[in-house]
Amino acid sequence: MVYSKDMNEEALRRELEETKKALNDTRDELAAHEGLVRVAMDDMRRIYDDFLATQTHLHHSDKLATVGLLTAGIVHEINNPLTIVHGNLTLLRDSALSTEQAERVADSIEAIERIMAIVRDIRTFSRTDKGESAPRNLNDVVESVIRLVTSQIKHKAAIESTFGNLPPVKCNAQQLSQVFLNLLVNAAQAIRDSGTIRVTTRVEGAHAAVDIADDGCGMTPEVKARLFEPFFTTKPAEQGTGMGLMISADIVKRHGGEIRVESTPGKGTVFTVLLPL
Repeated sequence: MVYSKDMNEEALRRELEETKKALNDTRDELAAHEGLVRVAMDDMRRIYDDFLATQTHLHHSDKLATVGLLTAGIVHEINNPLTIVHGNLTLLRDSALSTEQAERVADSIEAIERIMAIVRDIRTFSRTDKGESAPRNLNDVVESVIRLVTSQIKHKAAIESTFGNLPPVKCNAQQLSQVFLNLLVNAAQAIRDSGTIRVTTRVEGAHAAVDIADDGCGMTPEVKARLFEPFFTTKPAEQGTGMGLMISADIVKRHGGEIRVESTPGKGTVFTVLLPL
């Protein structure tokens, strides 16, 4: 058979078109695979980030448990001599003393009782447990944390508290103490020079509510939206790891409650912890 020049050109053109189509199909297929690989890489990155967050959370919890054990032991050792000193001062107060001596002994007894109250609060906060819940007066839990934190933040903020009439709440008091401590410290750190933190307990529907309000710097909607993300923080590295609020929200969620946040830049922030009655 004899091929004309036109036939050769036509065959070549068809071959080129088929080759071009095959290349286009291959390109589309590669693009589809590239998209799948990108999605898989994003999933792997999220899984890795979640793994790191969980690992850090567990490490943080383990450190807290260790610190709790050490603190509980130290507090026990402190409490024993305090009890002896308190008893001896009480006996001395009941002895025949001059007015001046009696006043000094009374002042000493009052100071010892304040120290013993702090020791009791530390013991409650640091007690290791297995997560058991029991009916508790939430006002007592909050008041105990306020006593603990006052000396730490008094140079920046005064704490004003108003306690409502709350029925008992089934909760893990040690875990909730950690939540309230974290929120109070955060409130103090949000205050630049000096200010006031107002703590209010009340009943809201079927929940006990604890409001912790500060008159600090407040936050933007963008910061508020990321508050409970692991490792997110606006604080300097030495002041926080970005885990406190995430852990607090997790504790409250496991109690069947929620943390609500209202904030205005320059006017302060209100954190509300809601726990089912």
